Amino acid sequence: MTVGFWGHRGARLPELPHQGLIEITSLDGNIAWREGEPIVHVHVTAFHETEGAFGGHLVSASVSATVEIAITRFDGRVTRELGPEVGLPLLALPRRP
Repeated sequence: MTVGFWGHRGARLPELPHQGLIEITSLDGNIAWREGEPIVHVHVTAFHETEGAFGGHLVSASVSATVEIAITRFDGRVTRELGPEVGLPLLALPRRP
């Protein structure tokens, strides 16, 4: 499993690979649209057999047994739009009627 981090103004920090026995303890995020393409944004917290707990943005992972994922659908389209104050593409949720 590899996790990464984003800094202020979109500065990408190094990715950190973890190998060995790892248990995912929390996995959440979203799927949104940006420039006509789906963007998957997932945070993970996990526990490594010898390193202990760690977390970050999920960059990549392989599952050896099972992982449970629930997806909730919004009415309307969730997009990402550049937030000039932070320099990152932020979620723009659809307006509710």
